[in-house]
Amino acid sequence: MTIDKKTAILRSAAEAFALFGYKGTTMDQVAKMANIGKGTLYTIFSSKEELFDEVINRAIAKVIRVAQKATSSERSFQENMLAILEEVMTFRKKSKLLDKLLQEIRIAGTPAVLKAQKKYEEELERFIEHLLQDALQKGEIVSCDTKIVSYAIVRLYIALTLEWNRTHPPLDKEVIKQYINLLLLKGLTLKQ
Repeated sequence: MTIDKKTAILRSAAEAFALFGYKGTTMDQVAKMANIGKGTLYTIFSSKEELFDEVINRAIAKVIRVAQKATSSERSFQENMLAILEEVMTFRKKSKLLDKLLQEIRIAGTPAVLKAQKKYEEELERFIEHLLQDALQKGEIVSCDTKIVSYAIVRLYIALTLEWNRTHPPLDKEVIKQYINLLLLKGLTLKQ
């Protein structure tokens, strides 16, 4: 197997999942979109679930890279956290794959997609937890359980970016940042 073939498959699979969702995507579609035979596809990925996991792992890695690029040693923890959330929101809104999968969760609650969402959230929590631990060591924030706080930040982010939209008009990204700052980050920051 060449790396180019695997890359073509993953690119085609991401496109197929973005167009049809997990439930609506077939291995036949992916093979056709990648311009390979179905047998070749199955020699590289034994199932749609395995292929989907790889596509999701790569999407999550991109989100974490976006979050890492948003941080700067020149800024405070609070400024970095807001920059990270803004960049992650922007990335998620631009990602056709993540958008389609969120639609599928709302409509069908497909178990594989729910599992992928959980993994995405856990990775984001883990990344934020490391930032909190670093800020705690630097004396930038009050003493806290970083695991609980990272969970709360991600839950609030999801509540304001996704769940709110189910019954209310979507919030502007600046409003979301304002409330995350007000409800969580200001309470963490040590008073100077």
